[in-house]
Amino acid sequence: MTKTKNKIKSEQHEVSFESAMESLDSIVSKLESEDIALEDTVCLYEEGMKLYKICMQKVENAKLRIEKIKSEINNDE
Repeated sequence: MTKTKNKIKSEQHEVSFESAMESLDSIVSKLESEDIALEDTVCLYEEGMKLYKICMQKVENAKLRIEKIKSEINNDE
């Protein structure tokens, strides 16, 4: 695994889905409403994409957990 993927995996465990979404929403608002220098825009975009990946991974993990629970219930019947 690359260093970036390790960092993202580490961040996933440290940041809740709700916190990541809140930060992502804040970044989107800044990008939409403020007059920002190009370099700052790129940095915000980069951070937003990291948060997006974290959120998507957390959603995927939740889906997998739900599928596992459903499968276990179906096997018990």
